[in-house]
Amino acid sequence: MVLYSYKPFFDLYLLPSNILADSKLWLAQYTSTVSLPKGWNEYSVWQYSNKGVIDGINGNVDVNTAEQLPLI
Repeated sequence: MVLYSYKPFFDLYLLPSNILADSKLWLAQYTSTVSLPKGWNEYSVWQYSNKGVIDGINGNVDVNTAEQLPLI
């Protein structure tokens, strides 16, 4: 399972627990560096901007960087 949200939401509502222990973290944080939510040691995907530009797409797009996640 992958959990997607932004840091304040994780800090308030999605603190790591036994239930979430195997979940990957997809963090939406539009900053130059990552600041992990409370209790998390790593992220799998970092959505670092919502102002990306892709040829053929009108308007801005979300852009991410990620480790390669295993296929299920």
